[in-house]
Amino acid sequence: MVINLKKIILFIVVFLLIPNVSVAKNDNISLMINGYYILKGASPVILKNVTYVPLRNLFENIHFTVEYRKEYKTAIAWYNKGAFKLAFTLDSDIVEVYSNYTNNPKTAKVKISGRPIMYKGSVYVPMRAFAELLDADVTYDKYYPLVTFTSTPDRVKRAIYPLVGIALEDAQTTATKDDGRNVLNVKEIVKLMDRVGYVESYDKNGISYASGSGFVIKGGMFITNYHVVDGGYGIKVKIDGKIYDNKGWYWIKNETHDVYGTYLSTSYTTDGRVDGVMPSKSLSYNVSIPEVGDRVYAIGSPLGLENSISEGIVSGIRNENGVIIIQHTADTDHGSSGGALLNEYGEVIGITSSGVPGSNIEFAIPISYVIDELK
Repeated sequence: MVINLKKIILFIVVFLLIPNVSVAKNDNISLMINGYYILKGASPVILKNVTYVPLRNLFENIHFTVEYRKEYKTAIAWYNKGAFKLAFTLDSDIVEVYSNYTNNPKTAKVKISGRPIMYKGSVYVPMRAFAELLDADVTYDKYYPLVTFTSTPDRVKRAIYPLVGIALEDAQTTATKDDGRNVLNVKEIVKLMDRVGYVESYDKNGISYASGSGFVIKGGMFITNYHVVDGGYGIKVKIDGKIYDNKGWYWIKNETHDVYGTYLSTSYTTDGRVDGVMPSKSLSYNVSIPEVGDRVYAIGSPLGLENSISEGIVSGIRNENGVIIIQHTADTDHGSSGGALLNEYGEVIGITSSGVPGSNIEFAIPISYVIDELK
């Protein structure tokens, strides 16, 4: 039998390359934690069918403060909404839980279904293993691809407190305190203006043809109305003293709900991923539909007058062809489209979109339509 040496060598080379392809895949997996896209830091990675996420990307976005002690290859995560901390070591499936809730601190060792690892010089943790420990929900959409992690302080405490002898009613009491919100006065609302920006849409020749407003929500996405950018190539945004050009990249574009979402950055990769400095400030949001009579504030750039604020109330909730519309009395004008409609807690509840000239009848699109697009 004649042996073709070149074919054998080629087969060996290909065979040796296969493990590198199958062990680590999908370096561009997106990460969403509690409804917010996490853009800073490295992406999640799948190794041997286990999804890992960077240590800080996970824990610092679910109310933990993290320290990695390199000399011991150990990470310590203090929970900011409860009196306990976690400690775990690289390549170990044991997590130690410490509590100082009482005068007699207790410790528990818990075996989890995965092991933290060092990957490309950074600490990564097995996502599902810690989701099981913290009673969180995890999903993976292989088509996007997108990994989601959803947890609440109450569920975390209910999972951890019994391990170290803390009564569940203490968990509930603490959670209730954590959920309290403060009503803001007008001057406090004004301090949120630097989260709202002035928008100019430009055509393929770089010529501006329309203007409006927009704002950054928690998670880093910049939101405006679809009709502000309709027909354009890209947008330039002046926000918090800086100017950004999104180069035409966008993540949400829904004409029916009149919403548009992009991530502002000083630079992008060739496939549109954020690769530069982003706005550092953002607005919290509330997807609940407000009630008639609720106080609201509109922030935008009417007639090009950047960061103007007006106050009013919710005067009606409308349904136009299946789309919910918030009617309010906070004054807006041309250029206000895409601006933020805030409740009295400083949370975005809507996107200012239109109004009836010469009246105090103004309209906004519920922010829930944006969040629905992110799911």
